[in-house]
Amino acid sequence: NDQGYTDDCYNSSLGRRETLNIRVVGVNDAPVIQASNDVLLYGKGEKCVYDFQEFSISTPVGLNPSCAFIPNNTKVPPPAVGLAWQFEDVDMDDTPHGNMTVVMIVGQMVPEHTSAGNFLIKETLKFSRLWYEEYRNNDGLLQLVLSGKMNEINWLMDYLAYNADDDYQGYAPFKIIAMDELNFGECSGDHTCGSGST
Repeated sequence: NDQGYTDDCYNSSLGRRETLNIRVVGVNDAPVIQASNDVLLYGKGEKCVYDFQEFSISTPVGLNPSCAFIPNNTKVPPPAVGLAWQFEDVDMDDTPHGNMTVVMIVGQMVPEHTSAGNFLIKETLKFSRLWYEEYRNNDGLLQLVLSGKMNEINWLMDYLAYNADDDYQGYAPFKIIAMDELNFGECSGDHTCGSGST
């Protein structure tokens, strides 16, 4: 309402009403990690090793027989404790091309945990574009990094194993970090995201 102001004199008030369409979007929700807080027990030196020459007739091919025959000894977590680790993110459902990154670290203290063991994925997903790498971080701790689709990472968690070092005995925490790579749910709804209008 202009309250009747003009550049010459007072006139009748003029007004205009407009309706603006707005869209309220949620804040980026953090990923959810489903994992048990129970203490996991593993035998010293129990491990899964791939050697395609030595174990060419095992199932799966290349896996050492002790791991193949008794898979639950190294499974993370053991079935008696709970289900495999899983990751959720409500924003991923709204982002068709959204990926996430999961970092799993064995141990916390250096140098005590530098030889505490490592993770191994016993199966791979065919035709997957998931990125997998394992390396010793600057602090000396081993970490496994998976980057890709959330559902593919969750599938691999059913085949996650922990290899206990031959010389290590004691406690060593598993640290799990899930990152959503800045994917958020703004692009959900009945519209085309990022489209211009004229």
